[in-house]
Amino acid sequence: MLKRIWILAKLQLTNKTRLYAKQSKRIYSYIALRILMVVIISVAIGLMLHVIKNILYIPVNDYFMIFILLLTQVMSIIGAISGLSVDIYSSKDNQILLTLPAKNDEIFLSKLVVYYINEFIRNFYFLFPFLIAYGFMTSVGIGYYLSIIPISVIMPFIVVFLSAFLSILITLIHNYLSRHQWLTFTLSILGIALLFGLVYYLAGFIPDNIRIVQLYNSFIVGLAKFMKQVASVASIYTVIGHLLNGVNVFVNYLVVIGAIIGLFLVNYLISRPLFFFLTSRTSENTLTRKHHAKTSVSKGLFWTFLRKEITIAKRSPNELFSNYAVMFFMPIIMYVLNSI
Repeated sequence: MLKRIWILAKLQLTNKTRLYAKQSKRIYSYIALRILMVVIISVAIGLMLHVIKNILYIPVNDYFMIFILLLTQVMSIIGAISGLSVDIYSSKDNQILLTLPAKNDEIFLSKLVVYYINEFIRNFYFLFPFLIAYGFMTSVGIGYYLSIIPISVIMPFIVVFLSAFLSILITLIHNYLSRHQWLTFTLSILGIALLFGLVYYLAGFIPDNIRIVQLYNSFIVGLAKFMKQVASVASIYTVIGHLLNGVNVFVNYLVVIGAIIGLFLVNYLISRPLFFFLTSRTSENTLTRKHHAKTSVSKGLFWTFLRKEITIAKRSPNELFSNYAVMFFMPIIMYVLNSI
C-alpha cells in the first residue's frame, strides 16, 4: 500500500515540481540558492521583529510567537482548502489516476502526500526563518533551536489534514448548492446583507474624534491583551508554543502526535466512502440535470437582457460579485467613510 501511494505521489509531483537527475550538479546549486534565500529571509524577519519590539513597542514574547504561528497557519489552512478542493476532486489527473490499479483511498492519500510536500516547502521559506529570527530576538536556549526542525516537519501535517477534512465538507456543500441555484443566489444576497449589517454595527464603535497619537498606547495594550488571550486558547498551536519553549516537552510531543494521528484517521475513514463519490460528482463532465427545450416568447429587449443577467447571477455567485461588487460595496464604503 505504501509503495503504491509513493508511486502515485511521484507521478503527480513530476507535473507540479522541478525534478533533477540524481547525478546532476544543478541540484547542488538549487539547494545552495534555497539555503541562501532562507538566510536572507531570516535576517529580514529579524529586522522586522526588531522594529516591532523597539520602535512600535509591541511585545515580542511567547504569546506573540504563538499568535503569529496561529495567524500564519490559519492563512495556510484557508489557502489549502481551496487548493485541495481543486487538486483532490476537480483535478484532471483523476481521469488517469482512477484508471490505475490502485484503491481510491490510496489515490486520496497520495494527493495529501503531494500537498504535504508543497506545504513543507512553503513553511521552509517563512515558518523556519521566523522561528530562527524569534530565537535570536528573545535569546532562547539550545533546546528551542533543536525543536525547530521537528516542529517544521510536524506543522504541515496539521494544515494538510485539517484542510483535507474541511475540503470534504465544503465540496459536499458546493455540490449541493450547485444543484440548487436559487438557494445559492439567496444565500449570496443574505451574505451581502449580513456584511452590511456587521459594518453598520462596527461603525458605531468609531469615535467622533480620532486622535491616533493619544490612542496608540491604549491600542498597543489592547493588542497585547488580545494576542495573549488568543494564544492561550489556540488549541494545538498553544501546545506547540509550550513545546518550543521547553514546557513539558515529552507530554506536548505526545499531544501533538496524537492529534495528527487522530486527524489522519478521520480523513482516512471519511475518504473511503466519499472520495470517489465527490470526485465523480465534481467532474466537469458529470451530467446531473436534464434540460428540456421550450419555446420562449420575448417581451422586449430590456426584459430579455434583464432575464439573462438574473440567470447568470443565479448560476454563478462569482459572476454576481464580479459584475455587481461596486454596486454592493460602495454604499458600505461610503457609510464607513462618513462615520469616521
